[in-house]
Amino acid sequence: MSIISRFLFGPFRPGVEALRPVLYRIAYAWCHDAALADDLAGLPPTLILHGRADTTVPFASAEAFAAAMKKAGNRCELVGYEGQPHGFFNAVKFDETLADADKFLVSLGYLTPATSSK
Repeated sequence: MSIISRFLFGPFRPGVEALRPVLYRIAYAWCHDAALADDLAGLPPTLILHGRADTTVPFASAEAFAAAMKKAGNRCELVGYEGQPHGFFNAVKFDETLADADKFLVSLGYLTPATSSK
């Protein structure tokens, strides 16, 4: 996991949670600075499942990160979920996000396509 991914998506140790807003601002600046975006080159394929109603990490930040990843020559897919807040996928849209993750992994050749049981 890249350092930027850890900052944006990884769990924080107790007592460090207060740093999250600062880290988001750093990540946002990184994605909008062309020189810093060059540092993203060579990162692995990335799938971002993001709620469009997220107020913790605005959807625009995810869009900027995805654009910076693509500009750096990486594969990055952003899937936005209308009306969903931060962390929605753990319960509300579990089946949908699991299907999107499955489709992404199949496209990379990590999984074989599911076959119909009919």
